[in-house]
Formats: sequence, C-alpha cells, structure tokens
Amino acid sequence: SPVKYTKKDGELNSTLSNLFADATFEVCNPIYNEISNENIDIVLLNMGGIRSIISEGEISKKTAFELMPFENQILLLKLKGSVILEMVEFLIKERKSHPIYGLQINLDNNYNLKDFNINGNKLNLDEYYNVVTTDYLLKGGDNMNFFAKNVKTFDLKIKMRDVLINYFQNFDTLKLKTDERFTKNE
Repeated sequence: SPVKYTKKDGELNSTLSNLFADATFEVCNPIYNEISNENIDIVLLNMGGIRSIISEGEISKKTAFELMPFENQILLLKLKGSVILEMVEFLIKERKSHPIYGLQINLDNNYNLKDFNINGNKLNLDEYYNVVTTDYLLKGGDNMNFFAKNVKTFDLKIKMRDVLINYFQNFDTLKLKTDERFTKNE
C-alpha cells in the first residue's frame, strides 16, 4: 500500500469502503456467474464491518483479518426493484460510506436525491436484481431490514475475509480512490 487508507477518508464513499465493495464484486461475480450464468448487479456491505485501516507498506493475510475479524458469509439475494428503492432511501438517510458497488447515487447539497441508477441503467421497480451482501446484514444487521424481502438466497460459499485475501493476492500495489458511486453536489 503506497499510502494509508481508511473508511472515513471520504464523505459518502471512502477508499476502504470502495475496496470492500469492488473486491466483493471482482471475487464473487465469477462464482455467481458459474452457478447461474448471471452477473451481480449490486454489492452492499456495511461500513461498521470494516474494523481497521490499511497502513502504508506491506499487506498480508493479517491485514485481511484486522479489516474483517468476523466470520461473515457472502450471500447473493434476488431483490425486486421496489426493494432496491428502499435500499437507496436507507443509504441517503444513513449518510455513511457503506461499501456499495453497482449503484450510482447523486444527492444535492441538502441530501435530496437528484438521480440514481444501477450500472448506468434506470431502476425498474418490477425487475429483480442480483445483490450481494453478508449473512449478518441479511439478518437485519445495521438496520438493513430490506434484505429480508429477498425472493431467493444463494450462499456463495466464501467469507468476506477470504474475498479480501483473494483480492489482495491479485494486486502488487493497491491504488484505492473515492469516486462517483455516491456523491453530494449542486
């Protein structure tokens, strides 16, 4: 790691939150695609699950254990578009840099929704989306009760910590950043 990364180095998305979401997509999408011939649309994890920082210097398995000391299992849920809308409303209300992938949410300076999409596409309230999260959040952790409204659950048979380890093994140097996935502007 060329610099220190934290979960609080951005307002609505942070370098570590983005790492968790991106790593989850990168590692889990091939797993789910092999099972279903479908892709993951959205990843939503919780900021509170990130328990450490990444310091400047070498990254090891110990880093992954420090970041994610829990036994959280990764699950894929089928959620209707109307539940995705609840998810977006929750994220706006929370105003935290929860790890998200696949959603692009833009707020005005008063935290009112200006626009959002899923991988560049408008939400279809009647369509079903493939959303990855953890077993902890499926059970209502961090008040993410909307996950209970899923119509199908797939166990991807990988723990969040192992996602991080697999991801770290594929990169010589981390280059994390905040981006446009969750923003506030005029």
